[in-house]
Amino acid sequence: MLVDQVKLCVGIPVYNEVNYLARMLDSLKAQTCDDVKYLVCDNHSTDGSWELIRERCAGDARFVLYRHVENIGAAKNTEFLIDNSRSEYFMWLGAHDYISSGLLKESVECLDDCPDISLVAGKPFRFVGDSKPVFMPEAVYEFSPRRLERYLQSVRLLTNCTIFYSTIRRSSLEGMEFRRVRGLDHVILSHLLWYGDVRYLDNEIYFRRYFDDVRAVDYSQRITGNRDVLTMHDLVVYYLDDLQKLYRGDARILRHLENLVIGILADRYTLQSLHAPDDREYWMSRP
Repeated sequence: MLVDQVKLCVGIPVYNEVNYLARMLDSLKAQTCDDVKYLVCDNHSTDGSWELIRERCAGDARFVLYRHVENIGAAKNTEFLIDNSRSEYFMWLGAHDYISSGLLKESVECLDDCPDISLVAGKPFRFVGDSKPVFMPEAVYEFSPRRLERYLQSVRLLTNCTIFYSTIRRSSLEGMEFRRVRGLDHVILSHLLWYGDVRYLDNEIYFRRYFDDVRAVDYSQRITGNRDVLTMHDLVVYYLDDLQKLYRGDARILRHLENLVIGILADRYTLQSLHAPDDREYWMSRP
């Protein structure tokens, strides 16, 4: 473990973000939350990010810094952050984003007061370059209070996943397996929403950076750290395997839920060949 036991740990995965790090790090320094650590993990950047991080964080005991000896990919770096911290609550923060000064304190208080909540999100604002941040209504979701309906809504509705950068109840990640897939954040969010709803703060903001141009490294390469090609089929399998861990009831209901998930994903991603196997031996062999 890199980070000792604290109430809240914020994990920041970094890869070649030198132009944006100062604002993000300064927003963490300005937080009013007590009993918090910031785990900044550089994924072997080549643009001077690591040097800037070390300089900017010097003297602030809240920051714990780590650098990988090679690029392990965004998925493994995301997992590394939560695996190497011990805290009741956790948050991933984008290295090119930033947050309002009271967000962490208000998030912790909300999770303390509301045991049925799994995620607390800042009001989502977007910006490009130096543009004025604007509110993103498309990043705000209203989910059902009923677990199964809320879970299926998440599979169907999640497109803008800014709520991935919420403060989460670590216990809600119980049983979560991290995989190198397209849509990793979707599966993690659905898993979290199985255990509880999301709450949006009224007066604290998550500022998310968007980019006008196409980023130099394609999506699959960012996730894996190499040239592996990721397919949507892997996402479907990931969803089904995670659902099997979450649902502990009747096997027939599980199969029905799996078919619903497959149907939703097939419609969303135009995967017409997807179907649940009818082979009885296949279903009986599943744990």
